[in-house]
Amino acid sequence: MEFRRVRLLDGPNIWANFPVLEAWVDLGPLKDSPSDELPGFNERLMAWLPSLIEHRCSVGRRGGFFERLRRGTWQAHILEHVALELQSLAGTPVGFGRTRETHEDGVYKIALEFEYEGLGRAALEVGRDLCLAAVYDRPFDVEGAIARLRELAQRLRPQPAEIALVQAARQRRIPIRRLEGTDTFLLGHGVRQQRLSLADLTLPLDGLLERLFPDGQTGRIPLAAVTGVNGKTTTTRLLAHILATAGRCVGMTCTEGIYIDGQRVEAGDCSGPLSARAVLSDPRVEAAVLETARGGILRAGLGFDRCDVAVVTNIAEGDHLGIGDIETVEQLARVKRTIVEVVAPDGYAILKADDPLVADMAPFCPGAVVFFARDGQHPVIVEQRRRGGRAAFVRDHRIILAEGPHEIPLVSLERVPLTHGGYVAFQVENALAAAAAVWVLGVPCEVILAGLESFVADFEHTPGRFNLFEFNGATVILDYGHNPSSLASLLETLGPLPHKFRSAVYSAAGDRRDSDMIRQGELLGDAFDRVILYEEVNCIRGRAWGEISAIFRKGLVGRRRVKHIEEVQGAIPALEHALATARPGELLLIQVDLVDETMELMHRYLESGNLCRQIDFREAMHPTRLRRRPTSIVQGHLPE
Repeated sequence: MEFRRVRLLDGPNIWANFPVLEAWVDLGPLKDSPSDELPGFNERLMAWLPSLIEHRCSVGRRGGFFERLRRGTWQAHILEHVALELQSLAGTPVGFGRTRETHEDGVYKIALEFEYEGLGRAALEVGRDLCLAAVYDRPFDVEGAIARLRELAQRLRPQPAEIALVQAARQRRIPIRRLEGTDTFLLGHGVRQQRLSLADLTLPLDGLLERLFPDGQTGRIPLAAVTGVNGKTTTTRLLAHILATAGRCVGMTCTEGIYIDGQRVEAGDCSGPLSARAVLSDPRVEAAVLETARGGILRAGLGFDRCDVAVVTNIAEGDHLGIGDIETVEQLARVKRTIVEVVAPDGYAILKADDPLVADMAPFCPGAVVFFARDGQHPVIVEQRRRGGRAAFVRDHRIILAEGPHEIPLVSLERVPLTHGGYVAFQVENALAAAAAVWVLGVPCEVILAGLESFVADFEHTPGRFNLFEFNGATVILDYGHNPSSLASLLETLGPLPHKFRSAVYSAAGDRRDSDMIRQGELLGDAFDRVILYEEVNCIRGRAWGEISAIFRKGLVGRRRVKHIEEVQGAIPALEHALATARPGELLLIQVDLVDETMELMHRYLESGNLCRQIDFREAMHPTRLRRRPTSIVQGHLPE
């Protein structure tokens, strides 16, 4: 029985709304040996830890765990209970634990509550040794082990002043976090934060907190979290833009970086908990909009304890399946649901009505719900309005905000540049989600309207998210979509365009399932005449060079449209090759992998002259055909 990993989920997570340790345990040779088939095991364990009789387990009554032992249960489940009891015997009573199988035979995940992280980790180690001693009938000094754990608990126990401060803050629902490596505590968020050293604690704590946060204030700022499979970055950016239009200094995290008041202060994928905490710690920030990705939730939990608004854009066919023991769209939805479960009682979840896995999250929201969908007659929205609830939808080409029978006809889609006049269905849904989110945050409708009208689908506002260009007579679309459902939505949008010859530049990360790559290959092969496959060194992720393209070819070969399949090594070389060989009148879809590098390259083309310009969807419906192409472009070189 070995630990694959033990990691701290230091915020609300898929197990609980408080921190837990998550241990991955490989039972090895014990994977087929339940407790009732191990001679003398149950008797030894019950004799060593008789206080386990208080564990009710799933039976629901005193002695329930012992009943499970006698009927037969697995060592991972036993370790969960032993580690909890060892912490309690060491002087830190804890009661929450869960054990689940993984997709790998004999490997389990254990979630464990703790008061002190170091003690929780030590209890897991001691618990494993105790269980193995009971399995193999080896002596074990239980009293000595408990004594050492008690000593550890004493060393880890904070000063009384710290304990009192944390308890007092939590009672008032003031977020509190100790700044790493210091004796300073951060209370509150953003502009409303206060920093307090354990040394200016001279007053009674109640009086101190009342002075720092008078009249019941909590030090919180408006906080919106956004998750989903597709559209979350665009929705995050639009939501932040509207809040900025309302005059707020907005802190935003997304897959392109951390932004404070519209300026990027850190580049890279910043959709995890560390980036969220960085924004909430910034004393300039008046409102926070945090893209919250699956990976960060699984690795470390959320970077906040509660939010005012939780937006879930979609689940659809899912993405990243087969990674982190998330094998199904239902399991993925459970991960994404984490932000819904921490909505404040007076907050809202913004949920996609026509995505069943998203709509089904509604009962898990401690606050209220707003459903959104393009179709205002969708049964979920009809029922929501019948009950007097809020909804956002489209009617007569207008975004409508509704509460029960009352409606606010907000804006015509012709005036929302992100949606390209309503032609781009998935951008309409992103606009609905963002409008609903700021609506429940109390932003006036005239400000929402101004924000929607001024948010353009260009490099500045939505880099790599359905940016359109005319390049040397070809129509070029840059989009970040990289899973079957996003590709299907793109193809639906591109369907009405008149271009007869169509090309695509495409790839996938190596940690995606073969079946997902093959499915995307099939979609590409039915929609494009030419497909240029590429592989990027940072996205191979354990695959051999050429393996990703070979899998895509399995989906492409034999499809009804594709006639030319090419391979280019590297995302930027593939983009340059596609532009250099594009025909006037051609439709060229380029999947953006390296957003910053791609945007930089396209800026250079835009600045080079008339051969490249940004357009909207209506212009793409009537493409310009140029007779000649500059020699420098044919050869794949930028003009000097």
